[in-house]
Amino acid sequence: MTAIPSTGERYPDEVFVPSPRSRLNRWVCASGMVAACAGVATYVFLVDPNTSSAYPQCPLKAMTGLDCPGCGGLRATHSLLHGDIAGAFNHNVLAAIIVPVMAYLIARWVLQQFDITLPAIRLPRWSAIAIPVVVFAFTVLRNIPWGPLTYLNSTV
Repeated sequence: MTAIPSTGERYPDEVFVPSPRSRLNRWVCASGMVAACAGVATYVFLVDPNTSSAYPQCPLKAMTGLDCPGCGGLRATHSLLHGDIAGAFNHNVLAAIIVPVMAYLIARWVLQQFDITLPAIRLPRWSAIAIPVVVFAFTVLRNIPWGPLTYLNSTV
């Protein structure tokens, strides 16, 4: 018989049974996340950022007139919540792609609290460089006032 060290180390053959307190913590965390996301989504759904002054303006856009990578993201999210995918892409192409990915990641995390696993999003190693390069290129291209590139501007 081997003695379990007092350092609290776990061995691979140990069976971990969550305590009732940790189950309660999982329920509270998951419920809080769902409530917060539902509240934000409901507010963005009901209050139109195209016509309302309830949202602050982007500081970069206010000071320089240039679009940052996130400019138009709130309007794109509003359009997505209303099912207007073309409108979401018109406001911000990146946000139209990132918002559904973030929703999936949040749903995955919440379900994981209850031992339900959804497939993970696996990115190759080179994406650690490619994603910032794409975001930077998107930011530069959307601020060039030339023909087809004006589609990338955040429409007001």
